[in-house]
Amino acid sequence: MIHLQNVRFSYPRDSFALAVDDLKIPEGQHTAVIGPSGCGKTTLLRLVAGILPIEQGSINVQTLSVHEMSQNELQQFRIKNIGLVFQEFELLDYLTARENILLPYRVSSALLLDEAAQGRCETLAATAGIDHLLDRHPAEMSQGERQRVSICRALVTNPKIILADEPTGNLDPENQQKAVDLLKSEANRCEATLLMVTHEHDLLLNFERVINMGEAI
Repeated sequence: MIHLQNVRFSYPRDSFALAVDDLKIPEGQHTAVIGPSGCGKTTLLRLVAGILPIEQGSINVQTLSVHEMSQNELQQFRIKNIGLVFQEFELLDYLTARENILLPYRVSSALLLDEAAQGRCETLAATAGIDHLLDRHPAEMSQGERQRVSICRALVTNPKIILADEPTGNLDPENQQKAVDLLKSEANRCEATLLMVTHEHDLLLNFERVINMGEAI
C-alpha cells in the first residue's frame, strides 16, 4: 500500500504548495492521476519515490516510512522497489538504448546483471517495438522512441511500484495505448502498483481508479 497522511510540501521561493490529507493506494491497484497543469501531479510521484522531502506528515510505501529514510536508504529503496518513468526521459546520451534500459543494474550492486536481465531487456524492447533500436544512441531516435526506452528501463527490474509521469506524452494514439498496455501487463505480472500521470482522458478507462489532483485529496 501507498499511504500519504497529512502531507504538506512547498518549493523554496515558490507560491506552489501541495496538501494531501489522506490518500491510500492499495497494493496492485492501477491508478491514473489527472488534473490541470501545475496542480502537483509530478510532485506527488516524486514525493512517493522519496525524491522530494516533505515538510510535515508521513509517507508509507509497503511497510517502509519513506519520510524517515536517509538518502542512501532512499536510493536503495528506489532501485529495488520502484520503476520510474520520467517526463523528461532522463536517458544518458553516451549510452545505447540497451545500456540505458539496463542502467539500474550498473548503478547498484544489489541488482545482478545476468542473462535473465539481458533477456528481459530484449523482451521488453520487442514488446515496446524498439528492439531494432537497442544499439542506437538517444540522438538517433525520435521523441516517441526515447519515451519507450525510458518505459522499458522503468520495468526491467521487475519493480513492485511503477510511477509513470506522462509516459504517453510523445506517442501517437496507437502507441499510447500500446505503452499503457505494456505498463499494465507488467504491473499485473509483477503484482505491482501502477500510478500514472496523464493528460490523455481517452486512456482513463484502462485504470481501476482516477485521482483528480485538482480536487482535495
